[in-house]
Amino acid sequence: MSDNRDWQADMTREEIKVGDIIPMQEENGRYDWTVRCKEWHEESEQHIYLMTRPGFEGWYTREFLLAVMDKEAEA
Repeated sequence: MSDNRDWQADMTREEIKVGDIIPMQEENGRYDWTVRCKEWHEESEQHIYLMTRPGFEGWYTREFLLAVMDKEAEA
């Protein structure tokens, strides 16, 4: 089995792609979120990503997702 931290470090150097799974620590546990869609956001002039996990969805920026991956890599 590969080291999860190495996988996360590799993702920060690559583009986040539809289908990628990004683990996030939340108040009530740790969940794997899946990238479902990538769109250009005109107001912020950056890509945003639709992320889902069972029962939840949300739009996130690349910067936020990279920060989450960095935090997970430190854990």
